[in-house]
Amino acid sequence: MKKLLLLIAAAAISSASYAQLRVSMAEENPFEFPASESYVGIFLGDETRANFGLTDANYLYIGPDADRGRNLWVWDGSSHFGETPDLNSFGIPGEYMAYIVGSAGWSGIGYNIAKDAPVLDLSFIDSNWSFHLAVKSTSKETFTFTITDGDGTEAQLVLGDGPNGDGVAAVGNFPRDGEWYNIEAPLDWLEDQFEFTFGGDASKCYADKNMLVVLAGGVEGTEIDFDAAFYHGPKVDFTGVRSVSAAAAFGNTIYDITGRQTDASRRGLYIREGKKFVK
Repeated sequence: MKKLLLLIAAAAISSASYAQLRVSMAEENPFEFPASESYVGIFLGDETRANFGLTDANYLYIGPDADRGRNLWVWDGSSHFGETPDLNSFGIPGEYMAYIVGSAGWSGIGYNIAKDAPVLDLSFIDSNWSFHLAVKSTSKETFTFTITDGDGTEAQLVLGDGPNGDGVAAVGNFPRDGEWYNIEAPLDWLEDQFEFTFGGDASKCYADKNMLVVLAGGVEGTEIDFDAAFYHGPKVDFTGVRSVSAAAAFGNTIYDITGRQTDASRRGLYIREGKKFVK
C-alpha cells in the first residue's frame, strides 16, 4: 500500500511539473487542424496537408527550401535518415522523418536559415500560439528538440527520464512503445520557461539561425521518428509574410538531404523548392 501511495505521489509531482507541456497518444487524440487557426510549418507532408485542406491561405511553409537559403543539415556525418515504411502520426504512409544515430559518438541535425537568406518575419506568433511535434521511438535515450525564436533565444525540449548529454534537465517524456505521440508546447509556457517569444516585435525575424535542432545522443543505431513540426494559432493573413520571405531566390537548384547541391543523378532523397522527393 505504501509503495502504491509513493507511485501516486510521484505521478502527481510529474504531472504538475509538466502540466503545460502536453503529451498525448496521436491515435487517441489526433491533431485535427481546426479551420479557425493558421499554421507555420517546418515539416509536414504534402499528402497530410492536402488531406486536411491546408493551402497557402492558412499554411506558411518555412522548412527546407534551398532556393530560399533554408536547408536541413546533418552535422559532420553524425547520423543519417532511414527508410519510412510506416504510417505517420496522421495515418499517412511514409510522410515522416526517421533519424538514426551514426558511429561518430554524437548526433545532430538542424533546420537552418542561411545568413543571407530572405527574411522570415514571424512576429505575428504570440502567446496564443503553440508549437506542435509528433514523435515515436523504442529507444530509452533522451532526445532534445531545440527551437529558436526570432532573436536567437533557444527552447530546449528535452524528452527523457533524465537530462541530455549537456546536462539540460528533461521537461517531459513520452512512452517508448513505437507509437506516435503528440507534443504540444504552448508559447506562453515557452516564454515562462525559456524567455522564448516572437513578442510581436517586427525586428524578431529569422536569419542565420536554426529553426529546429534534433539531438538523439551518441549511441549508434538509436532511432527517433518525428513528424508534424509546426506552430499553430489564431488565423493571420500570410500575404505580407510571403512577400518578405519571397523577396529573393537562390535559383532553381536541387539539394540532397544534407544540403549539398546535386544534379540528382543517383537514386536517393532530395529537396527541390521545399519539396522532399525520391529518385
